[in-house]
Amino acid sequence: METDPAILALAAVFDKAHRLKLYERAIAAKEKDDSELFPSLSGLYQEYANALRHDDQNEKAVEAMFKAIELVQNEIAAYEVFPEEDSKRKWAKRLRSGLPHLYLRMAGMLAKVGEREKGLEYLVKAEEMLGEIPLHLRPRFEQIRGELSAMLQC
Repeated sequence: METDPAILALAAVFDKAHRLKLYERAIAAKEKDDSELFPSLSGLYQEYANALRHDDQNEKAVEAMFKAIELVQNEIAAYEVFPEEDSKRKWAKRLRSGLPHLYLRMAGMLAKVGEREKGLEYLVKAEEMLGEIPLHLRPRFEQIRGELSAMLQC
């Protein structure tokens, strides 16, 4: 039985029928492996969340994405202890630049499960971190904002 998280994650991309189990196995294997090799545990949780969302398992998708965000935040904190000139410190900046995108995805997932307030919180976090919303992301922001606002009318 294969236990390499990278191979399991790659297999999940191509084997749609078994992808959830493959991501679960990849996550379990990566949790036992504390190396910094690809894939990261946070990345696996992000892909797992996407797979769950595509299979309409939205509650589980929210849980997986929350775990991914938590892991990224922990990684940022771990890298920020290094001095500015240390190359590892640069990872904190790279990871931080990806957080708004994770927040936006989480807001969309929360909209799917009817969690309006939490969805709005994540949408606002994404907006605050980005400052000015890039043009290519504006339609997605507006779509999610519309989905969340529609919950008020129900």
